Amino acid sequence: MSTLIEKLDAIQRRHEEVMAKLSEPAVLADPAEYQRLARMHAELMPVVEEYDRYRKLRRELEDARALLQETIDPEMRGLAEAEMEALTTKGEALEASLQGLVIAILEQRVGFLQ
Repeated sequence: MSTLIEKLDAIQRRHEEVMAKLSEPAVLADPAEYQRLARMHAELMPVVEEYDRYRKLRRELEDARALLQETIDPEMRGLAEAEMEALTTKGEALEASLQGLVIAILEQRVGFLQ
């Protein structure tokens, strides 16, 4: 998973770079470059949005885990365990989705080279 996270971090950094470039006067004056960057932005945006959801879910999972460790009340522990189970399931689905999105981007990049 760490390799996927590294790739996702790199994609997010690239997305931020593209966003910054899209507002540069030189890019705004060059329609071809602007269009290239706009396409790249559109390509990266779904991955960045999904990665944001994944990171939020991981924080929620950590919060539920902390609650579970701090709580002695059986009812609260049960709620925290149920929350952790639900978040873990969602996290697995998001991981699979992110892997598919990263693979799609890599396939598109290879296709551009051929």
